[in-house]
Amino acid sequence: LLLLLLLLPLPSPLRRCSGSEPQRPRGTGRLVVVGGGLSAAQLAAFACRLGWRSVTLVSRSELTVRPFDVGGGWVASLLSPELGAEEAAFFAAPPEERLWQLREARPGGSLTPEARRRLAEMELRGAGRVLERAEVRR
Repeated sequence: LLLLLLLLPLPSPLRRCSGSEPQRPRGTGRLVVVGGGLSAAQLAAFACRLGWRSVTLVSRSELTVRPFDVGGGWVASLLSPELGAEEAAFFAAPPEERLWQLREARPGGSLTPEARRRLAEMELRGAGRVLERAEVRR
């Protein structure tokens, strides 16, 4: 996952307020978050809560919403004491094949339904926007 942040202006580091707890810096400028996964979505939503004036999430692909980053067969053992088909094939495979299986299992970044809902709320409030299928040019 490549996550690139462009902060304008750059916030000050954590500073002490009159109490003993550090105060979080509040944004006032524009923030662009590049990425289409959960980390990028959470960062964009958090920046809005911190008060950034303009937050834009840019993704080269369409955002994908899934409860897990992998297919259901990989997490079947969370719901059952038995291994799912994908998990069983993984543990039966030689080590050099396991890396290939892991790469195939994760087709790219995804958002949880909750993260997608937060982005939609951000857009409805006019606090930010989401740009999907963005084309990067030189």
